[in-house]
Amino acid sequence: RKNQPNPLDAIAQAGLKQGVRGVWITQRPAQVSHTLISQADLQVYFAMNWAERSYFSTYGLPYEELVKMVGLKKEHRYAVWEGQSFSGPYSEA
Repeated sequence: RKNQPNPLDAIAQAGLKQGVRGVWITQRPAQVSHTLISQADLQVYFAMNWAERSYFSTYGLPYEELVKMVGLKKEHRYAVWEGQSFSGPYSEA
């Protein structure tokens, strides 16, 4: 099975031309494959374990900006990444 592609990666790569879109949800963004990240048009970040800093460094996302926007888990805020910058913060309703 090592040579077989991850099924989620295959869906993400072929999905749009087949009319399929996906919503990927994780508590550990550092463990999401590069393929899923690169195929995403939109990413939503809630407050998380800030030990995931390596994830942000790997993908060139502005970690400090996000920390200022969404803060601590108890604050229930989120920010949206649309390929160039974050928007928000927004409050969970």
